[in-house]
Amino acid sequence: MQLQSPRSPAMPDPVVDDAPGAAASSTAPSTSWRLQVRDGSVVAIASAAITALLMRVWAIPLRAPFLYQRDGIAQIAEVKASIENGWYQFNPRLGWPGGADHHDFPIGTDNLHWVLLKVIGFFTGDAVLAINLYYLLSFVLVALVAFFVTRSLGVSRIAAFVAALLYTFLPYHFLRGTWHLPLAAYFTVPIACLFTIRVWEAAPPFFGPTADGAPRFEWKTRRTLWFVLGALAISVTGLYYAAFCIALLAIVGVLRLVVAREWRPIASAVALTVVMGAGIFANTLPSFLYWSEHGPNDAVAQRSVAESDYYALRPIQMVSPIPGYRIGAIGEITNRVFTAPSNSEATQFLGLIGSLGLLGLFAVLLGLGSSGRPDTRAPPLLLRLGALAVISIVLGVTGGFSWIFGMAGLAEIRAWNRISVFIGFYALVAVAIWLDRFRGWLPDFRHKALVVPAAALLLVGIGVFDQTSNAIIPDSRRMEAEWDRDARFVQRIEAAMPSGTAVFQLPYLPYPEAEDSVPPFGMVDYDPLRGYVHSDDLSWSYGGTRGRESDWQAQVVKLPTADMLDAITAVGFRGLWVDRFGYPERAAAIEGELASASGAAPIESEDGRFAFYDLRDHAAQVKARLGASGVRALRDKVLHDVG
Repeated sequence: MQLQSPRSPAMPDPVVDDAPGAAASSTAPSTSWRLQVRDGSVVAIASAAITALLMRVWAIPLRAPFLYQRDGIAQIAEVKASIENGWYQFNPRLGWPGGADHHDFPIGTDNLHWVLLKVIGFFTGDAVLAINLYYLLSFVLVALVAFFVTRSLGVSRIAAFVAALLYTFLPYHFLRGTWHLPLAAYFTVPIACLFTIRVWEAAPPFFGPTADGAPRFEWKTRRTLWFVLGALAISVTGLYYAAFCIALLAIVGVLRLVVAREWRPIASAVALTVVMGAGIFANTLPSFLYWSEHGPNDAVAQRSVAESDYYALRPIQMVSPIPGYRIGAIGEITNRVFTAPSNSEATQFLGLIGSLGLLGLFAVLLGLGSSGRPDTRAPPLLLRLGALAVISIVLGVTGGFSWIFGMAGLAEIRAWNRISVFIGFYALVAVAIWLDRFRGWLPDFRHKALVVPAAALLLVGIGVFDQTSNAIIPDSRRMEAEWDRDARFVQRIEAAMPSGTAVFQLPYLPYPEAEDSVPPFGMVDYDPLRGYVHSDDLSWSYGGTRGRESDWQAQVVKLPTADMLDAITAVGFRGLWVDRFGYPERAAAIEGELASASGAAPIESEDGRFAFYDLRDHAAQVKARLGASGVRALRDKVLHDVG
């Protein structure tokens, strides 16, 4: 990807090209598409090979999930819904009888991920395999985009190769994993970072240099097209990354206006924001139309600005060793860091080289290191990188300026710790620049041409060693036994029940997760999806959106057990699923009442966690007792008048 116009006086301080001993300002990166294909192939092969080695892809079962818990299960269910129903927005087999509708909980700003998952799922027909393949592919995508974005900043191939690989294998990539797959596939973040770097310039995005030295608005150029496409890509690969980009653009634009009296950067920031905003709006339009017809749903995803402190950036975590560090004594540092009352989301580690890059940028800002040749039209690149890193930290830390955005009505953007992936890019680009300068400082000697490639490989080796461990690398073998055990249990149910049977699930958990509804006892959020992700033709009560028609379930479970069974069979359920982890004493009391009221003996899972009750006989008894009209009346009462 080439997001840079031919070099002009407004471009940031150039660095060495790829010819040994070249002068620091000699040549810009080649625009030859053949060279770009060659470079991209090298980066793709290297990132794929490292990914395969780290994750031992030849030894792991790719049809078992990397994470079979919490959001990992929700991710499987959403992809499965997309494969079965054409798209993820509506799933008739969840939240039965009304179905599961995603319009109240929009994830349209991840639509590029969903399209790619849909394509993979079309060929595999398996939600878990599609997720795992896309996750593995994300390492190659991140490496490619990071490489070409770094090259567009004037960095040599070798240095950009180092930065791209270290950025690809940040601990963040592994710790996000498949439970937050759209966050783990952060291949548009380098583009967002590029925008925040370019907007400092006298000829920022949407403005081009002219012969008289006064940049003017341009719109019929390939450069402008790249900026538009890049902004649209950011808008459909994650609301958080788009929000971080917009926040940084706004701050930089205002700073340039106040400090340098430059109006073009703020105009550029506004233009990029408009494009991203248009993309976000277009992809969430189905939800807006849904709300205009059905009204807003205040029961879903109501966040408070105070949550930005709970999910805040922790600078000490960024520079700490990763969990399970390969050298035990060093790993003890992280154990001590984790003794804090709150560790936010423990995914922010930059690794040793990234941390050194960040500290180096601090030194540049303090005037302790060279930031490059002065340029009256734009601050030197290293200075911009340092300023952006500091601004990101000030936004993300506890009590940071993220509160301003929250109080302005954007409290939904609460997990500002995720801006660490922006900081990591700024820090590693700085490392690449210093690697190029190291090359320029070397005196001439016989084997000089080999020193920088050797240093690059050494940095990649040290970085990958430092940034990875068995504790953070996903391994589906850890989940395989549990996954297969649940699959066998659901298969037994499907073998015993007619196709299309509706299954009511106990205990009742609202969907989606909410701060005011903590799962009971040993259950966790999205555990009720364990049945659906293994079934082919059963329908399930869980998954209907809270605050809508599915709220009847929250009321019906408050009835005496015998009355509850009458009610759910009148609605049409013919099976009952009990998760014993959701009750004290493994549901002994409630199951005693169920057995007494229904007369049915349960089918039990191999580990004893789940029990299934066939309610067909009970439904027949209810119909015999009430008659068909009585059953219909009870059904209407349950669905509309309970409580």
